[in-house]
Amino acid sequence: MGLATGRAPLRAAVTLVILGVLCVALTAEAQQATKVSRIGWLSAGFPRPDLDPPVDAFRQGLRDLGWVEG
Repeated sequence: MGLATGRAPLRAAVTLVILGVLCVALTAEAQQATKVSRIGWLSAGFPRPDLDPPVDAFRQGLRDLGWVEG
């Protein structure tokens, strides 16, 4: 009987340590913010139809790299 009572506090301590580690790991993961990068396009004046192909190619290139417009 002495062994059974000696293991209970040890089992409780191990359980608390495991729960503590899980809580810290979940909290640390939840606090990591993802960085949002932005690309801007500046143009002088009004949109011009003769510039549509280069702008469309630029946008397609960004889409090919995984960037999302908006």
